[in-house]
Amino acid sequence: MPFTNLLENLVSSVKGATGAIILEADGEAVQWYSRADGERLRLRGAYLVNMLPSCRAATSRLRLSNPSHLIVNYDG
Repeated sequence: MPFTNLLENLVSSVKGATGAIILEADGEAVQWYSRADGERLRLRGAYLVNMLPSCRAATSRLRLSNPSHLIVNYDG
């Protein structure tokens, strides 16, 4: 796949990273690289696509600035 090397290099360059994924807007995984469980990575990606609009709506209701970055850290 065309992005596999790019994603692998990205994961190698980020301390503690175990995977990287490119998602469509609806949460469908386009391409991914995972040192561990690729299925778990795809499920987490889909979750984030569904969670991000809720975060944006909450910041809007609270009259906060729009989030420019979202960092999610999972144990295990």
